[in-house]
Parts: sequence; structure tokens; C-alpha cells
Amino acid sequence: MPVLVDNVPSFPGKNVYSVKHKPTKKVVAVGFDNKMDAKDKRNDLSKDIWEKWNKKDKQTRGPKPFPYIVIKGEDHPRYNIYNSDGEET
Repeated sequence: MPVLVDNVPSFPGKNVYSVKHKPTKKVVAVGFDNKMDAKDKRNDLSKDIWEKWNKKDKQTRGPKPFPYIVIKGEDHPRYNIYNSDGEET
């Protein structure tokens, strides 16, 4: 009988994803081991701004604002500490 396996990697206790505030370029939350947890935190932080955006007229409000974004953390497998010139950032 086949066994269903969830193919989602989990790295408990590692900083795989972080949440960054775009206007100030500061990391506001760290230590997420999967992307969905980081997105939940981003949505929680953006809730007030989205409520103001929803109250505006649909024709004048523009695209949905995302003041917080999910970025790769220091423990992410593809995290780069070097820039395009090969210097450490």
C-alpha cells in the first residue's frame, strides 16, 4: 500500500525566511522555518494598511500595497552573502 508523503522541507529553529519593511529596509521578524508562516506574519503586519486601502474607491485606490515582504533568511539554502562583484555584503 502506498504511503502519502508530504514533500515540504522543514527546518525547525532556523532562520530560513524573514519579513522586511520595504520603506525602512529593516528586517522586522526573523526565524521562520517555512514561507507560509512568514507570509502569515507579513499579512498580520499589513492588516491596518490593507483596511485603509479597502475603504478607498476601487477606481482610485490602485494596486494592493505590500509594505512588508518575505525575504530569504541567513539559513536559507540559496542565501547569498556575496554581491555581484564577489565582495561580502
